[in-house]
Amino acid sequence: MPSPAFARIAVIGAGVSGLAFARQAAAHGASVTLFEKSRGTGGRVSTRRFDDGATCDHGAQYFTARDPEFVRQVERWMADGAVGVWQGRIGSRKAGKLAPVSENVVRMVGLPTMNAFCRQLADGLEAIRETRIVRAERTDDQWRLFADDGGEFGPFDALVSTAPAEQTAAILGSVAVSVGFAEELGEVRYAPCLAAMIRPVEPIRFEFDGLFVDDEPSVAWIARDSSKPGRGGAGEVWIVHGSPQRSAARFDDPPSEWGRELVDCFGRIVGVEVAMDRVVTHRWKYSLPIALRPEPLWNRAYGLGVCGDAFGGPRIEGAWLSGRALASRLFST
Repeated sequence: MPSPAFARIAVIGAGVSGLAFARQAAAHGASVTLFEKSRGTGGRVSTRRFDDGATCDHGAQYFTARDPEFVRQVERWMADGAVGVWQGRIGSRKAGKLAPVSENVVRMVGLPTMNAFCRQLADGLEAIRETRIVRAERTDDQWRLFADDGGEFGPFDALVSTAPAEQTAAILGSVAVSVGFAEELGEVRYAPCLAAMIRPVEPIRFEFDGLFVDDEPSVAWIARDSSKPGRGGAGEVWIVHGSPQRSAARFDDPPSEWGRELVDCFGRIVGVEVAMDRVVTHRWKYSLPIALRPEPLWNRAYGLGVCGDAFGGPRIEGAWLSGRALASRLFST
């Protein structure tokens, strides 16, 4: 295989788009290094593990596949046992009334946890974890990265950022202006999400495993996470996602306060009181892009790209396609 023009590539973020890009770049012969601020891969495709072996997907809840290329990838994950179909009963609540959703949607999840297919994508790739990149500099046609703990990395021929647009702009600084990315990055907006993971003492008798909530200002979604295939641990685990509006309004409040609000709302819906000592909370600042760009950003002269679910399409499928699309542009002749 001939040596690629961009032989050494740094990728900020090991979420779905970063992993999808990295796999394609590696297939073209590039040496790719992923930088991830967390311990694991997947970004918002995230799973919380409890001491007794139970798990909870507290970020992305499931995904669908429509694009033919992504459908083929999902079929490979399913053949490898990394993805399965969630056959839970899904409903909606409007004006206090419960009803099953009428849409014919195949909802897929990772096995045995949501981020299982991300671990498969990351297999064999170099990833420097628990490292938060805060600055990127380009000198002599090379990129160098700087972490918040003083670490320095490089040189690299190209840099790809999959961090949220606001963070990407901060990392790039004046370079974002030089390459013409500043306006595009500034136009992207995200909705936050407050999440509560609930471990009830006894199983909850409720007719739905997942519920879209339209008539409560605080909550948008609840799900019996333990109803997903392959989940371990004893007892039930539920997830509650706050509505975008309420999550934004209460994002900086103490978790004990907004957590109580989410749990009380959950209790009213399912008819069970829950003690707060059975609840774990999490905040997602950049949960869902609500103002997007139509495609990834790429500047060949600087060897600089930006991709992610805000650059091509929201959710898991869009993130994967965005990473693949950027790789195609980078390695096109």
